[in-house]
Amino acid sequence: TVWAGTWGGGLSRLEGNRFVPFANPGECSGVVCALFEDKCGNLWLGQQRAGPGIVRLESGKPKVFQLQSRLTGTDVRALAEDKHGNLWIGTQGDGLYRIKDSQQVRFGRAEGLSNEAIRSLHMDDEGSLWIGTFAGGLTRFRDGKFCSFTTKNGLVNDSLGSILEDDEGNLWCGSLAGI
Repeated sequence: TVWAGTWGGGLSRLEGNRFVPFANPGECSGVVCALFEDKCGNLWLGQQRAGPGIVRLESGKPKVFQLQSRLTGTDVRALAEDKHGNLWIGTQGDGLYRIKDSQQVRFGRAEGLSNEAIRSLHMDDEGSLWIGTFAGGLTRFRDGKFCSFTTKNGLVNDSLGSILEDDEGNLWCGSLAGI
């Protein structure tokens, strides 16, 4: 199944040669900021919602999970899963969340995150979580510690929107100033 998350039109599914809106708008907001398929085949949606949360589609049925956020209206911008089955959630302004077995842990500046406005997440083959932030550069979370890289370390810009890994393990970061 091909899914498309849109800014204003919600979630749509490709049927034949056209996209059809998902039929359950009550659980799915009109603004889908991130899509992620976990190892079990569930589709997760990061959204712009009144209460910060994510939606999981399991067998086509939506279920809302609320984040224990200190902010209301926080967008969920990025999602990733590690080899232990933890779901990682990057928010716009409320940092990083890890969910395992319904238990939530929040990471922010106090824990070493460079910026709480997260735009992208990437889990590499070695188990490091890479975090692209808005104005805080690239941050690696490995073995419970954060390490940040910015323009001072050679990035062309500190606002990163995407992170991809090639077949050789190199990371490619899309920023406001290019790759």
